[in-house]
Amino acid sequence: MNPPGPLVISPNNPRYFTVGGTGQAVYLTGSHIWNNLHDGVGAGLACGGAPETNDYAAYLDFLEEHGHNFIRLWRWEHFRSQSPARDFHLCMTPQPWPRTGPGAAEDGKPKFNLSVFDPAYFDRLRFRVTEAAKRGIYVSVMLFDGWGLHLSPAPDNIRGHPFFAANNINGIGIGSGVDYQILPLRPAVRQIQKAYLRRVIDTVGDLPNVLYEVSNETSGVDAGSVELHGGVRLPGPFGDSTKWQYWVIGFVRDYEREQGYDQHPVGMTMQVPVAEQAKVNEPLLAGPADWISPGSEDPAHPADPQSPWFTDPPANDGTKVILTDTDHYAPGAGDALWAWKSFTRGHNPILMDYGIIDVVHPLDPSTGAAV
Repeated sequence: MNPPGPLVISPNNPRYFTVGGTGQAVYLTGSHIWNNLHDGVGAGLACGGAPETNDYAAYLDFLEEHGHNFIRLWRWEHFRSQSPARDFHLCMTPQPWPRTGPGAAEDGKPKFNLSVFDPAYFDRLRFRVTEAAKRGIYVSVMLFDGWGLHLSPAPDNIRGHPFFAANNINGIGIGSGVDYQILPLRPAVRQIQKAYLRRVIDTVGDLPNVLYEVSNETSGVDAGSVELHGGVRLPGPFGDSTKWQYWVIGFVRDYEREQGYDQHPVGMTMQVPVAEQAKVNEPLLAGPADWISPGSEDPAHPADPQSPWFTDPPANDGTKVILTDTDHYAPGAGDALWAWKSFTRGHNPILMDYGIIDVVHPLDPSTGAAV
């Protein structure tokens, strides 16, 4: 039951995608969580031995049983990091580059070789997208992650990334997310990013159920520090990734065109942190992305269950296709009223669901986690 595609913005109702010239709107909705591509999410700080896995077939069963037709396929760039409250470790594997050495990285395993790619990563990427297609599910392939670089606790926000100097054999050494997702980039970093983007597009660019997302929660307007919901304050430096994200969008479109692939929708999602009085969603609404996922406008609490996007979402005026995602304003929350309000106001609601980190043994809803 492969879904038809690729999707294009509907000329009749630009709040939604459609397929080619059919004119029929495609309403996207679904549940997602960090480990639907990588292995390695578990409780606490320690990574332990073999990385924890998510039963992907069971995850697709869950989506199909609930009538879902869309997921964000999460890209997590760190082989060692934590959630802000340190209640989860995120030691994610595989990565796009092989661990060949010589020498050991920060976790004691061989260093990465950033000049070549690991087929295991890209084979998994294609397999998971094609398996989703068989269930009628569209997949947004997340290209980069900014959250881990900017908002995961130090020191692993940098020292757990393959581009930290001690973790690769290529002489690449970023000191913060500014060196990786804020223009101008050093030529060596940009060249690796370009090669990686080409390889991703060559891996899935022929598939009809593909969308792309530039990066999850990369930093927006510059701020010295940010306080997350729950009182966790994280230090800078931060910077404005807007121009870099626009560059990625343009690169994806140009490469698809050059290689003769169909054009697939490219999305841009909430940027954090934000300075006082900053409008976090303006770069999304005014930018070149085909779809966006807005977030809370409150710079002190970018993840806030009282955000209007959760309690009283604004009507979509048709400027963009909006995939309203609880990840960006109320992670772990979500109910029928939120979904109904979002739907009736012209949005495509998607749910970040902690309960399906282990979809075979979902968390108890009484703990406050969504299932």
